[in-house]
Amino acid sequence: MTLERSILLLALMLAGLYVLPRLLPRKPRLRRVLQVLCIMAAMLDAAYILLTLLFVWAAGQKL
Repeated sequence: MTLERSILLLALMLAGLYVLPRLLPRKPRLRRVLQVLCIMAAMLDAAYILLTLLFVWAAGQKL
């Protein structure tokens, strides 16, 4: 996965966290499960972005 796709995926996960309560107001359990999945995916993606930037910086390369 490229860095650009990772950033786009992170933005989509954060947008999903913002939109989910409005899309599923009557199904709190489903909404909560989807929110937890979005949070987990966003955390993993953010860690991937940080590690990618760290490795690029350590290698002395430019993005």
